[in-house]
Amino acid sequence: MTKRDGRGYCGDDGHWAGPSPGHAYVALLGGPLGGRLFHVSGWSKQERAVSALLITDHGFFGAGGRALCKPSPAAPEGSFLWDSDTL
Repeated sequence: MTKRDGRGYCGDDGHWAGPSPGHAYVALLGGPLGGRLFHVSGWSKQERAVSALLITDHGFFGAGGRALCKPSPAAPEGSFLWDSDTL
């Protein structure tokens, strides 16, 4: 797991970027994206209650793979936990 460094998952240009003031983020915990922040501004409670399938080349499947992350049962509005890698 990487150390949390405040970088967000995919900025506007597709590169790692820092968080922007006034935006909402959840922490990604575990897996290939662990330690990153995921931008959820504008997401409803219902959208945040389901999983997110995030593109990453750092997972088991390399380029084109995805990491499945789900809200933490202990803190459903606070962080997403890595569940698995998939294509």
